[in-house]
Amino acid sequence: MTETLTEPSTERISNPGRRRTILIIGAVAVLALLLGMFWGGAAYTPSTSGVADPGPVVGWGLPLAKLALILTATLTIGFLTSAAFLIPGADKRTVSRAGRRDVRAAGWSALCWAIAALAAIIFGNAAVVGAPL
Repeated sequence: MTETLTEPSTERISNPGRRRTILIIGAVAVLALLLGMFWGGAAYTPSTSGVADPGPVVGWGLPLAKLALILTATLTIGFLTSAAFLIPGADKRTVSRAGRRDVRAAGWSALCWAIAALAAIIFGNAAVVGAPL
């Protein structure tokens, strides 16, 4: 018995509705964070005398970097879960066309996750040290 291996399709699968939905969810999350910071009293205010102040860039950047970190981590894990369990392939060893699309999307969101983690580390260190970027 011989097995036939087929090469994955190299055609580009485009889904503008998915991109639009992700951008809308991200924009709503940022808006909700900023409004929550204003109304909850966590908005940036200059520190009192004698306490090191990292400045408004760090004061606003740290919460936004943490939000980006959480959103991109959730997207990455969601895309990989979808590809592995929710969209079955022809057999247990292959991934379907939609699964490959989700794996590619997970790769891009993982890249964004790494960038957001780096930003959160930089802003977090600046906040602890009390120095502006």
